[in-house]
Amino acid sequence: MKNNIFSCKGKTAVVTGGTGLLGFQLVKALAFSGAKVYSADKIRPKKYNSGVNYIDLDITSEKSILSAFKRIGRLDILVNSAYPRTKDWGNKLEKVNFESWKQNMNDQLGGYFLACRTAAERMKKIQSGSIINLSSI
Repeated sequence: MKNNIFSCKGKTAVVTGGTGLLGFQLVKALAFSGAKVYSADKIRPKKYNSGVNYIDLDITSEKSILSAFKRIGRLDILVNSAYPRTKDWGNKLEKVNFESWKQNMNDQLGGYFLACRTAAERMKKIQSGSIINLSSI
């Protein structure tokens, strides 16, 4: 049998925003590749295949991130795909309040920063790991 370069067997992965459109597909792909996957989100998924766990995580809260990562333990792969946004997100540019825009930027980029920093600290202990951050307009 050839060595599968896409194998994640024996790895633990966390996907923030794991119940979202992209996150859900990433969770399934990582599980299919053999990883033990944690779908980290505020919304509980309807159903996943084996190898997938749900963990409550609010990407906008440092306390939530620290708590979730502590419960997970070992971490080999972090995929940030969470997409927090204010209620007015999606309005026409001229109707977006600057304070709301700043809140969106802080929630999205700040959450990724906090998750990356927390994951990197854990990955340093095992001297290995991968962090993937998704972004979009």
